[in-house]
Amino acid sequence: MLDIPIIDVEKVKAVEWTGDHIQYDVDLYNLEKDHIEFLVLNPWTEHSGVHHYITDVAKDERCIIWNYQGDWIAKYFPPDWHPDFGYREIEIVKPKFTWRKNPNLDRTMTFDDDPFAVFEPEPWDSQYELIWYIDPRFNPLPDRVWAISCKPIGVTVTGTKDMGYITPSVNVEFNPELPDLNLDLDSLCPPYYNLANECAYMLDTVHTPYENVWVLKFTPAYRKPKPLMWLGTISPEFDITYNKNLPEMQYDLNYDIPWRDLKYTHMWLLDKKHYPDQSEDIWAVKIKAGKKSKGTKVIGSLSPTPIVELNPNLPKLTYDVEYTVPHYDLGFEHIWMLDKQHTESAPEDIWAMKISYTTKVQGSKVIGEVSPVPTIVKNTDIPDMEYDIDYVVPYHDLGYEQVWVIDKKHFKNVETDDVWAVKWKFVEDVTGSKYVGSVSPRVNWKTNPHLPDLAYNIQYDISFYDFEYEHVWMLDPQHCKDSPEEVYAIKSSVVKKATGSKVIDTISPKYKISYNRDLKGYTWPETFIDDIQYHDFKFTNVWMLDKEYSKDFDIWAVRINFVPEPEGYKEQGTVSPATIVEVNRDLPYINYEIDYVIPYYDKQYVHTWYLDPKYTPTTDKIWAVKLRAGRSVSGEKDMGYITPNFPDQLDVFFISYEESNAELNWKRVLAKAPWAQRIHGVKGIFEAHKKAAALSNTDMFYVVDGDAWLVDDWDFNFNPNVFDRDCTYIWRSINPINGLIYGHGGVKLFPRLAFEQCKEWTTLDLSTTITDKLKIEDKISNESRFNTDEFSTWRTAFREVVKLSTNDDINIDIKEHNERVQAWLNKGQERRFGKYSVLGAEDAIKFVKDNDSEEALLKINDMDWLREQFAKSHTAVGKNMSDTNYDRIQMVIPIINEVSPTFCLAKWYHVTLYLQTGENHSCYHPAPHYIKPEDIKNNPSGLHNTRHKQLERLEMLRGVQTKGCQYCWNIENLPGEHISDRHIKSATIYNPERLEAASKNKWNQNIDPEYVEISFGNECNFKCGYCHPKASSRFYNEIKEFGPVTTVRNHRCDIDWLKIYEREEENPYVDAWWEWWPTMKKSLTILRITGGEPLMHTSTWKLFEDLNREPAPKLELNVNSNLGVKHAMVQRMVKEVNNLVDNKRIKRFKLFTSIDTWGPRAEYARTGLDLELWEKNFDYYLTETGQPISFMITFNILAVTTFKSLLEKILEWRVKYNKVNKTDQFQMIRFDTPYLKEPLQYDINILPKEEFLPYMYESLKFIEDNTDDQDPHKFSKVEFERFNRVVKYMESTTYDKIKLAEGRRDFYNWFSALDHRRGINFVETFPEMEEFFSMCKKLNG
Repeated sequence: MLDIPIIDVEKVKAVEWTGDHIQYDVDLYNLEKDHIEFLVLNPWTEHSGVHHYITDVAKDERCIIWNYQGDWIAKYFPPDWHPDFGYREIEIVKPKFTWRKNPNLDRTMTFDDDPFAVFEPEPWDSQYELIWYIDPRFNPLPDRVWAISCKPIGVTVTGTKDMGYITPSVNVEFNPELPDLNLDLDSLCPPYYNLANECAYMLDTVHTPYENVWVLKFTPAYRKPKPLMWLGTISPEFDITYNKNLPEMQYDLNYDIPWRDLKYTHMWLLDKKHYPDQSEDIWAVKIKAGKKSKGTKVIGSLSPTPIVELNPNLPKLTYDVEYTVPHYDLGFEHIWMLDKQHTESAPEDIWAMKISYTTKVQGSKVIGEVSPVPTIVKNTDIPDMEYDIDYVVPYHDLGYEQVWVIDKKHFKNVETDDVWAVKWKFVEDVTGSKYVGSVSPRVNWKTNPHLPDLAYNIQYDISFYDFEYEHVWMLDPQHCKDSPEEVYAIKSSVVKKATGSKVIDTISPKYKISYNRDLKGYTWPETFIDDIQYHDFKFTNVWMLDKEYSKDFDIWAVRINFVPEPEGYKEQGTVSPATIVEVNRDLPYINYEIDYVIPYYDKQYVHTWYLDPKYTPTTDKIWAVKLRAGRSVSGEKDMGYITPNFPDQLDVFFISYEESNAELNWKRVLAKAPWAQRIHGVKGIFEAHKKAAALSNTDMFYVVDGDAWLVDDWDFNFNPNVFDRDCTYIWRSINPINGLIYGHGGVKLFPRLAFEQCKEWTTLDLSTTITDKLKIEDKISNESRFNTDEFSTWRTAFREVVKLSTNDDINIDIKEHNERVQAWLNKGQERRFGKYSVLGAEDAIKFVKDNDSEEALLKINDMDWLREQFAKSHTAVGKNMSDTNYDRIQMVIPIINEVSPTFCLAKWYHVTLYLQTGENHSCYHPAPHYIKPEDIKNNPSGLHNTRHKQLERLEMLRGVQTKGCQYCWNIENLPGEHISDRHIKSATIYNPERLEAASKNKWNQNIDPEYVEISFGNECNFKCGYCHPKASSRFYNEIKEFGPVTTVRNHRCDIDWLKIYEREEENPYVDAWWEWWPTMKKSLTILRITGGEPLMHTSTWKLFEDLNREPAPKLELNVNSNLGVKHAMVQRMVKEVNNLVDNKRIKRFKLFTSIDTWGPRAEYARTGLDLELWEKNFDYYLTETGQPISFMITFNILAVTTFKSLLEKILEWRVKYNKVNKTDQFQMIRFDTPYLKEPLQYDINILPKEEFLPYMYESLKFIEDNTDDQDPHKFSKVEFERFNRVVKYMESTTYDKIKLAEGRRDFYNWFSALDHRRGINFVETFPEMEEFFSMCKKLNG
């Protein structure tokens, strides 16, 4: 329409038509007063909307008239129009329209009320594009989708017009087998883009679990539908009706109605538990799916859903309530009070929980009391066990976590922090924790079903560390003498499934013993039960009185029952009553032989024997022994005289500690008293003598000091008379320095009973502590050869002069006494270590002058204190060593420390490779690390230059004490200056070029090593106890046969985790080695082949062949052999070695062999060792090659007590082979003493130091006394220093109680397991360690 003003239609209607069209037009024109242009529309035409087709006009001074089908439609009057200007008429032509359907719709789609068929556009729409949209019920998209558009032809379109929605023509079908489900069709229409398909909704599968059932289908009305398309599922809406005769309650209707039953009303009855006494059912709720129901089905019964309210003033607790509310009480609130056992301290009752079933309650009812239910949490770091806990938590603690810890009785001999066992939690978010107490796990007992129902008296607290085991008590072997095998009595466990079993002890069952009342007065022995065999436990076991007492009458004496109802009687033999013996205490302790039986008719008398008159100094009768049959007596019988039973020879004990000449002196004692016994290494003079007394079987015993050399005419024949057997006898001794001859250091004879009664040493002199009855004998017994070294000499002089200078306890002539002191002070300085004797005497005089208290003076009996005093005054700390090796070490230490205080050249130039497992380390102190496949990919030198090792190098350059090198840090961190392997190895490697390359180049560069130690495989003929399956095939096979020793925590000997390449030709690490070998051997100076046993490895012989073919003149080749292989194999090796050395294919060859001690102990430590074969191979190698042998002494717990014996052999071999080979200037027999830290049961620091350090000092002293760098037959100072560090390690290392107990438990369990598996015996092999072995055993139960 034109944008021109239009005259109001009512005004136009008011203009009268007179038949004059000119006048009519003038009247129309005059409707506009201002005579501007305007438009007039015909108000009378029936084509009123046609004017909308007028879109433009060519204006001039004429009046324009638009006509349509004979009617004028509109008139245009220009400004200042006059009829004379004339008219211009235009015939309106109605435009045509073009229709279009959305090409994205199905081309066949039709619509209800399709506008294409019925719609005629209005004139006023002729300027717009008319658009109809898809019915939104069929359009799930967020934007509208147009369906049909209509646009005029030949007309400028000024916009679009929304014509509303049109609906696709679809047919809707409902499943006739289902009821009318009141579906909302508007929400179920399928998407327009799926309308070409048959679209259907499936009934919710909860109603149709076994088939698909359609509910509603849509099909296109305009075409044949495509295949069925499921649009979704439909869940019916249910009409729920509740029983109005019941309170308004909610129910948990967890029921899915089968689809074929949807036409029914489904009804639930109120659960009968709410009205048990009523026969008529009460319905609770009904459900139907459709408008109409075909009938009613009873589904079942149910209870209403409770509404639970917890007391907000209590924590949010859980209660276990079992209560059924009667149907007539369902409208009430039901209250439970907190159990009064929780509220004893509360001022009033506390309600805990309220339960109702409706929000409109009729009232309240108190039902009873309730306790909260705890959540029980067990410690998962300990075995899963049950506990019997009887404890009521107060109400004010219910918000706390209640904690019980394992009872300390399960940590015998171990101090440890509390270990929590079980926790109770009543709420999820606790306020805190409260310690309640300690608890023990519940013990489950299982008796042997093959024995009668017996009772046992077991008082045993299972060790915390053994909770996972089953604990077994075996029937005492005395009851199983005729059983082919051991019989267990009872087993206990605290876990459902034990990981193993431990035999705790042997045990006898409880029994009831009855004595014949007619024999009242007799005392019976308590050993009856020992004779009863397990198969007789079901009987009453009867002993008859011995016929010697009953005079041939059959009289029963004792009956024993093990069960309440025995199956019968079993006669076990005869029994004699126990006789009570009383010895005259006024006489010295004397043995008597009495062979007499008190008959039953004399049982009321005391039978008395008198001492033989020839042993009494008077004519009075002296009673010696009294015998009685029981406690109650009524008379006495004189039995005559008795003669004392003196032993023909008295026990002799040789007590040694750290005297270097003790072995010779001991042999001297044995020559004179073959029955003598030795007490060695017991710390403390008093303790050593107490041990001798405990071992003595005679009433008196001789003691010979460890430094005493018995004179030729001495013997042990003296045997005191009866009245002097409670005296101490002291014989005189010769002093080798000052010539004094008196009781000091002489042989002594002690009464055994005096030591048994003496509990502590209270005087300076032991002899006066034991008894005040002293007898000094004139005879000389020995020379006291105490002057074996500086300290021993000083100590002896110091102690004796202190005692001589305080004459409180010494009853001697004062003049003689003073003369002895002067002799100690002035004589014998020219004798061996004589000056130290004089120094000791002088120090003693000063010490007595400065200390007058008894406590201070008694320090002279403390060996550690004496050593400390000597060290302060008379020894230098850290002797200077002058040998070449030591000087080089001292030179290199500041050079490497200048790089960094932790720098070690071995980390760059040393490597130990275990090719059978693909592992690497720079020396044997750090644990090996794994060589990753990427380390050797395209770089065989990655066997050495692993990423792990490169990072350790970086730490060393930065001065960090790397974690794996703790062995050296432990030594270097000790007070003072000590040489560690870091120093020794760096000194061996050092030259300026190597130092420059390692310290200046990048830390991650590849470096070829100077020293390589390599193991090609684990094949070995030995299985040393501290070894590992990866280094010994015999060890590996033993584990495969017996399994790991599961009772040991610190020796990983399981093999499930272990990957070993058993065939060298299939090992990628061996392949990398041979690829690297041609390059690496150019810079290599030392190659050491280890094992397993190298002589059993193919690659070892291959390497010999390679070196013969391609020599390496700068290479020193070393081989570690146990020398326990067949002799022919050693002969082959000798041939190869001589060929390499004689033809100068290599620079040098060295053989290393491992041995830690000597004799049977060595064969025990290294299972497979035959010392006879070993010595044969050892001798053959040395005599045939002239090459040296080095001993790798892995110093461990098995070497401590007898290491000196190996040292003696080393000196013996040095004399023999250095002399034979005429190489006195060259050491043929060498050794090193690295100490073993793992496994823990081999660590020397689990030994009691006071008992075993003396063995270490003895060995160290032996090395020191035989050290001379100028004599190749002696030890070197470096060898002394190496062993000294082992001693320092033992002195300075103290494990906490838990680790110590763990190591000792492992010690017993490990060696017990080896004994069992290998048919060996630890205690028989190491008798000196029997006490320690027993102590470790006790820690296991």
